Amino acid sequence: MLKNKYTYVIVLLIAVFIVYSCRKQDLTDTNVDAVQNDLTIDGAKSYIGKNPKLSSEMSFNSSPTNKVPLTKVQRSQKGFPLWNRAKRYDVNGFQVVEVPFVIENGVTSVYNFSSGNNPDSGSVRAKASFSRLLIFRKGIADTLNKTIVTYIPDLVYLRKHHYDASSNWINKLDKDFSGYIEYKTWSQQIKYVLRVEDGKVKKRYNVSSSDPSINARTSAGSMQTMSCTTVCVPEYQIICAGPVEGGSGGSCEQVLIGETCTTYCDDGGDNPPTDPNPGGGGTGDGGGSSSIGDNVTVLDLYNGEGVKPIDEYPDKCSGAVGLWSLSTSNQNRESFGVLTTDGQFMAIAVLGSTGGEISGLYMLNNTAYYSYPDTEGPPSRLYTGLEHKSGRYFIPIAATVHTHSPCITDGTNGISNMILSNGDQNLASVYNTISHYIIGCDALGSFVAGNSSPILLQSGALSATCSLISP
Repeated sequence: MLKNKYTYVIVLLIAVFIVYSCRKQDLTDTNVDAVQNDLTIDGAKSYIGKNPKLSSEMSFNSSPTNKVPLTKVQRSQKGFPLWNRAKRYDVNGFQVVEVPFVIENGVTSVYNFSSGNNPDSGSVRAKASFSRLLIFRKGIADTLNKTIVTYIPDLVYLRKHHYDASSNWINKLDKDFSGYIEYKTWSQQIKYVLRVEDGKVKKRYNVSSSDPSINARTSAGSMQTMSCTTVCVPEYQIICAGPVEGGSGGSCEQVLIGETCTTYCDDGGDNPPTDPNPGGGGTGDGGGSSSIGDNVTVLDLYNGEGVKPIDEYPDKCSGAVGLWSLSTSNQNRESFGVLTTDGQFMAIAVLGSTGGEISGLYMLNNTAYYSYPDTEGPPSRLYTGLEHKSGRYFIPIAATVHTHSPCITDGTNGISNMILSNGDQNLASVYNTISHYIIGCDALGSFVAGNSSPILLQSGALSATCSLISP
């Protein structure tokens, strides 16, 4: 009896080992394409699975004037990728697979932020709308990420293209494509909506959790406004009925099922939709990744946590002028900003009259980032390479810029014959892979690690010297 018992245990252990070995081999086969080699359609297919499950929470309102959701339904759905129509491409350093994606009982939001929603065109636009699944990563070293995009074309575009917009892809939109592109997480939460006109993004609408009564924020330097408003968007769903008496198969049609009211903020951005995850970072669904890990702590950041940028600008010159204006409008206190790697500019902080500590910088693999907690909300503009990890936004930067505005009253140009503070010298030493600039009175300077004094680059109006600010 004891012998039989031992024999049974041995057989059981062998079976468990075989099953574990097969399972381990399955996992390796599933991820080898997705992790170790260039991303392929087969690798993306293994990553997603045959019929992936999604979940969503839907809320509908009884009328555009009723802002309180009356009904909430939690439901699980299946998605059906059409792999035979998938497309593989590289764009902006991303490896991307874009595949047509049919969502079981999917709902289409028909956006029209520029004017009132036209119920007569809504069903036509909903019928021509379609979703795609994006599987992507930044490089071979990164694991995969995913997001759902939905193309909602304008009626004018549809009339010119025989009511078919399927020729559009994230990396190549028709030159005359106009409409909206909606980005959702795997759990079908809206991340943002892009407004596209003639194949170019004109605006990005971020979903906001802030009070919609705060309708605008004015940037001190650029006088740009960030407007937020609550919009009720009609939603359509394909409803099928049948079969009917006589043996016919029934029919399906787009039906208006309700509307959802959400607060959106227009950031005025004009970046083209060539990034498979504009606004950056993981999808927040688990299973995404980036080069920045999930375990960054406040101790890893330069002088602790950063703060959300005060102002954001589309280029270095408008940013430099705005930064100087920020100083002069704050009792000539020094201001600090950064040039992003894609050529945009962020004003970060107003310091004391003789400077102060800058925080929130982060370095990884010789790439410098400016970071701040995501509880303060996403940045207002789109930034190439932005990552959303460890509860923070990380924006790649190429240079720092700060003002020496006390020169307005002390008779100097703020650059020549000046001694760098210990803080400036330490900044240049720690972040020696990026450039560092000083804006003085009709003068632009720079400083590098090991030097105790700044270098005068050029004298003249800031509107002219700003062109010298570069990585």
